[in-house]
Amino acid sequence: MIYISFEVGIIAIKFSLILTCFLISLSTKRYAINKTDAYFLICALSLTVIADLYMVLLNNNPPGIFFFCLTQQVYRQRHAGNKFLFASLLSTFLVIVFSYKLNADFLIKLGLIYSCQLIFSALAAIYAFNIYPSPNNYLILYGILFFLLCDLNIALCYLFSELSKAFNFIAWFFYLPSQFMLSLSGKSFTYPPGVRRGIKN
Repeated sequence: MIYISFEVGIIAIKFSLILTCFLISLSTKRYAINKTDAYFLICALSLTVIADLYMVLLNNNPPGIFFFCLTQQVYRQRHAGNKFLFASLLSTFLVIVFSYKLNADFLIKLGLIYSCQLIFSALAAIYAFNIYPSPNNYLILYGILFFLLCDLNIALCYLFSELSKAFNFIAWFFYLPSQFMLSLSGKSFTYPPGVRRGIKN
Protein backbone atom coordinates (compact mmCIF):
# COMPACT_ATOMS: atom_id res chain seq x y z
CA MET A 1 0.00 0.00 0.00
CA ILE A 2 2.80 2.40 0.90
CA TYR A 3 4.64 1.47 -2.33
CA ILE A 4 1.49 2.21 -4.39
CA SER A 5 1.05 5.57 -2.66
CA PHE A 6 4.70 6.40 -3.33
CA GLU A 7 4.31 5.53 -7.03
CA VAL A 8 1.17 7.66 -7.28
CA GLY A 9 3.00 10.53 -5.59
CA ILE A 10 5.92 10.33 -8.03
CA ILE A 11 3.51 10.33 -10.99
CA ALA A 12 1.66 13.36 -9.57
CA ILE A 13 4.95 15.24 -9.07
CA LYS A 14 6.10 14.47 -12.63
CA PHE A 15 2.87 15.70 -14.18
CA SER A 16 2.81 18.77 -11.92
CA LEU A 17 6.30 19.74 -13.11
CA ILE A 18 5.26 19.40 -16.76
CA LEU A 19 2.19 21.52 -16.04
CA THR A 20 4.47 24.07 -14.35
CA CYS A 21 6.50 24.37 -17.56
CA PHE A 22 3.32 25.14 -19.48
CA LEU A 23 2.39 27.80 -16.92
CA ILE A 24 5.89 29.31 -17.22
CA SER A 25 5.34 29.75 -20.96
CA LEU A 26 2.07 31.55 -20.23
CA SER A 27 3.67 33.79 -17.61
CA THR A 28 6.52 34.83 -19.93
CA LYS A 29 4.18 35.61 -22.86
CA ARG A 30 4.17 39.30 -21.92
CA TYR A 31 7.98 39.41 -22.23
CA ALA A 32 8.21 37.16 -25.29
CA ILE A 33 10.53 37.63 -28.26
CA ASN A 34 7.37 38.19 -30.28
CA LYS A 35 3.72 37.18 -30.27
CA THR A 36 3.96 34.53 -32.98
CA ASP A 37 6.84 32.76 -31.27
CA ALA A 38 4.95 32.85 -27.97
CA TYR A 39 1.86 31.27 -29.54
CA PHE A 40 3.94 28.48 -31.11
CA LEU A 41 5.64 27.78 -27.78
CA ILE A 42 2.38 27.76 -25.81
CA CYS A 43 0.81 25.46 -28.40
CA ALA A 44 3.76 23.04 -28.23
CA LEU A 45 3.74 22.93 -24.43
CA SER A 46 -0.04 22.53 -24.27
CA LEU A 47 0.27 19.51 -26.59
CA THR A 48 3.03 18.20 -24.31
CA VAL A 49 0.69 18.46 -21.32
CA ILE A 50 -2.00 16.49 -23.20
CA ALA A 51 0.57 13.88 -24.27
CA ASP A 52 1.78 13.45 -20.69
CA LEU A 53 -1.80 13.33 -19.44
CA TYR A 54 -2.22 10.17 -21.50
CA MET A 55 1.23 8.67 -20.93
CA VAL A 56 1.95 9.62 -17.32
CA LEU A 57 -1.47 9.80 -15.65
CA LEU A 58 -3.62 7.48 -17.79
CA ASN A 59 -0.84 5.08 -18.86
CA ASN A 60 -2.25 5.15 -22.40
CA ASN A 61 0.74 5.41 -24.74
CA PRO A 62 -0.71 5.50 -28.31
CA PRO A 63 -2.65 8.80 -27.91
CA GLY A 64 0.32 10.20 -25.98
CA ILE A 65 2.75 9.43 -28.79
CA PHE A 66 0.30 10.94 -31.30
CA PHE A 67 0.23 14.23 -29.36
CA PHE A 68 4.02 14.16 -29.04
CA CYS A 69 4.18 13.87 -32.85
CA LEU A 70 2.11 17.06 -33.05
CA THR A 71 4.36 18.67 -30.44
CA GLN A 72 7.48 18.07 -32.52
CA GLN A 73 5.73 19.37 -35.64
CA VAL A 74 4.93 22.61 -33.83
CA TYR A 75 8.51 22.96 -32.59
CA ARG A 76 9.83 22.30 -36.10
CA GLN A 77 7.55 25.01 -37.49
CA ARG A 78 8.46 27.41 -34.69
CA HIS A 79 12.21 26.99 -35.10
CA ALA A 80 12.56 26.73 -38.88
CA GLY A 81 9.26 27.73 -40.47
CA ASN A 82 8.60 25.78 -43.68
CA LYS A 83 12.25 24.96 -44.28
CA PHE A 84 11.94 21.27 -43.37
CA LEU A 85 8.20 20.96 -43.99
CA PHE A 86 8.29 19.04 -47.28
CA ALA A 87 11.10 16.72 -46.18
CA SER A 88 9.29 16.09 -42.91
CA LEU A 89 5.96 15.26 -44.59
CA LEU A 90 7.61 13.07 -47.23
CA SER A 91 9.66 11.17 -44.64
CA THR A 92 6.60 10.72 -42.45
CA PHE A 93 4.64 9.32 -45.40
CA LEU A 94 7.43 6.88 -46.24
CA VAL A 95 7.71 5.78 -42.61
CA ILE A 96 3.93 5.23 -42.46
CA VAL A 97 4.08 3.09 -45.62
CA PHE A 98 7.06 1.15 -44.26
CA SER A 99 5.51 0.67 -40.81
CA TYR A 100 2.21 -0.47 -42.39
CA LYS A 101 4.06 -3.34 -44.07
CA LEU A 102 6.12 -4.05 -40.97
CA ASN A 103 4.91 -6.96 -38.89
CA ALA A 104 5.33 -5.23 -35.56
CA ASP A 105 3.35 -3.94 -32.59
CA PHE A 106 1.23 -0.83 -33.22
CA LEU A 107 3.17 1.05 -30.54
CA ILE A 108 6.45 0.39 -32.37
CA LYS A 109 4.92 1.70 -35.60
CA LEU A 110 3.84 4.88 -33.82
CA GLY A 111 7.30 5.16 -32.31
CA LEU A 112 8.89 5.06 -35.78
CA ILE A 113 6.61 7.85 -36.96
CA TYR A 114 7.44 9.88 -33.86
CA SER A 115 11.17 9.32 -34.38
CA CYS A 116 10.84 10.88 -37.81
CA GLN A 117 9.18 13.98 -36.30
CA LEU A 118 11.84 14.21 -33.61
CA ILE A 119 14.73 14.09 -36.10
CA PHE A 120 13.35 17.02 -38.09
CA SER A 121 12.59 18.89 -34.89
CA ALA A 122 16.26 18.47 -33.90
CA LEU A 123 17.41 19.71 -37.33
CA ALA A 124 15.12 22.73 -36.96
CA ALA A 125 16.62 23.48 -33.52
CA ILE A 126 20.11 23.45 -35.05
CA TYR A 127 18.88 25.74 -37.84
CA ALA A 128 17.33 28.10 -35.25
CA PHE A 129 20.63 28.52 -33.40
CA ASN A 130 21.77 31.30 -35.76
CA ILE A 131 18.33 32.93 -35.90
CA TYR A 132 17.31 33.30 -32.26
CA PRO A 133 19.14 35.67 -29.92
CA SER A 134 21.25 34.37 -27.03
CA PRO A 135 20.49 32.71 -24.63
CA ASN A 136 17.24 31.65 -26.39
CA ASN A 137 19.17 29.78 -29.08
CA TYR A 138 21.00 27.73 -26.44
CA LEU A 139 17.75 27.01 -24.57
CA ILE A 140 16.15 25.78 -27.79
CA LEU A 141 19.12 23.70 -28.92
CA TYR A 142 19.75 22.02 -25.57
CA GLY A 143 16.03 21.73 -24.86
CA ILE A 144 15.40 19.73 -28.03
CA LEU A 145 18.66 17.79 -27.59
CA PHE A 146 17.60 16.75 -24.07
CA PHE A 147 14.17 15.89 -25.48
CA LEU A 148 15.88 13.58 -27.98
CA LEU A 149 18.04 11.96 -25.28
CA CYS A 150 14.92 11.42 -23.18
CA ASP A 151 13.14 9.63 -26.01
CA LEU A 152 16.23 7.56 -26.77
CA ASN A 153 16.08 6.23 -23.22
CA ILE A 154 12.34 5.57 -23.55
CA ALA A 155 13.12 3.46 -26.62
CA LEU A 156 15.75 1.58 -24.60
CA CYS A 157 13.08 0.88 -21.96
CA TYR A 158 11.17 -1.18 -24.53
CA LEU A 159 14.26 -2.84 -25.97
CA PHE A 160 15.70 -3.85 -22.60
CA SER A 161 12.70 -4.38 -20.33
CA GLU A 162 14.85 -5.74 -17.50
CA LEU A 163 16.51 -2.32 -17.26
CA SER A 164 13.35 -0.30 -17.88
CA LYS A 165 13.33 1.38 -14.45
CA ALA A 166 16.89 2.64 -14.89
CA PHE A 167 16.25 3.91 -18.42
CA ASN A 168 12.99 5.52 -17.30
CA PHE A 169 14.84 7.38 -14.55
CA ILE A 170 17.47 8.60 -17.04
CA ALA A 171 14.70 9.60 -19.44
CA TRP A 172 13.11 11.89 -16.86
CA PHE A 173 16.56 13.19 -15.94
CA PHE A 174 16.70 14.63 -19.48
CA TYR A 175 12.99 15.28 -20.00
CA LEU A 176 12.30 17.69 -17.13
CA PRO A 177 15.26 20.01 -17.92
CA SER A 178 14.28 19.95 -21.59
CA GLN A 179 10.79 21.20 -20.77
CA PHE A 180 12.03 23.92 -18.44
CA MET A 181 14.56 25.11 -21.04
CA LEU A 182 11.96 25.15 -23.80
CA SER A 183 9.40 26.91 -21.58
CA LEU A 184 11.89 29.76 -21.06
CA SER A 185 13.15 29.83 -24.66
CA GLY A 186 10.53 32.34 -25.78
CA LYS A 187 11.37 34.99 -23.18
CA SER A 188 13.25 38.11 -24.22
CA PHE A 189 16.34 38.30 -22.01
CA THR A 190 17.87 41.32 -23.78
CA TYR A 191 15.25 44.04 -23.60
CA PRO A 192 13.43 45.44 -20.54
CA PRO A 193 10.06 43.90 -19.57
CA GLY A 194 7.27 44.80 -21.96
CA VAL A 195 9.59 45.53 -24.91
CA ARG A 196 9.39 43.02 -27.73
CA ARG A 197 12.29 42.35 -30.04
CA GLY A 198 13.87 39.75 -32.26
CA ILE A 199 12.17 37.81 -35.02
CA LYS A 200 9.38 39.53 -36.91
CA ASN A 201 5.81 38.68 -35.89
